Amino acid sequence: MKPLAERLADGDDLAFQSLYDRCSQRLFRFLVSKTGSCDLAADALQETFLRAVKFRERLREVNSPESWMFTIARHEANRILAQSNRTRHSGLVDAEGIHKLAISEQVDVDDREELETALTGLTIAEREILELHIYGGLTFREVAEVTEIPPGTIATQYRSAIAKLRRRLNVASVSASNPVKETKQ
Repeated sequence: MKPLAERLADGDDLAFQSLYDRCSQRLFRFLVSKTGSCDLAADALQETFLRAVKFRERLREVNSPESWMFTIARHEANRILAQSNRTRHSGLVDAEGIHKLAISEQVDVDDREELETALTGLTIAEREILELHIYGGLTFREVAEVTEIPPGTIATQYRSAIAKLRRRLNVASVSASNPVKETKQ
């Protein structure tokens, strides 16, 4: 059986259905996070798949059809935001998402304003890396493909963003809340 990218490039309808099933929910979460609007995200998702069909021949040249879809989605979200003259919204104020990833699992953060304030301290690149990783479910390597930033830089910026959020939220890391007792030898 041909690889998915090849089947997509050939215009195989079942291959597109498979790609849609594999990544549409993650794309939508990422787009909602990026645009701050379910309506804009739905528009961007539709345009993403339309462009994928239109430019399907390019799939022969990609390593990961899913990463390619996130690249298209990222561009579509930026285009839609520019057209609507909206400022970029950081949808990362989803307390559960921040709670699970950015801070200790043992700390309860309910203050949405506090999260909003903490997120303003991140660069646009750091927010986008968090969005792609958290909401898109992409690995650092896949985030690097989408953003065209080296994987090592992605990992560094991700760790930096998490550290900034922890500092701004005055939250100790898991390891700090459970210190390991040193033994003398």
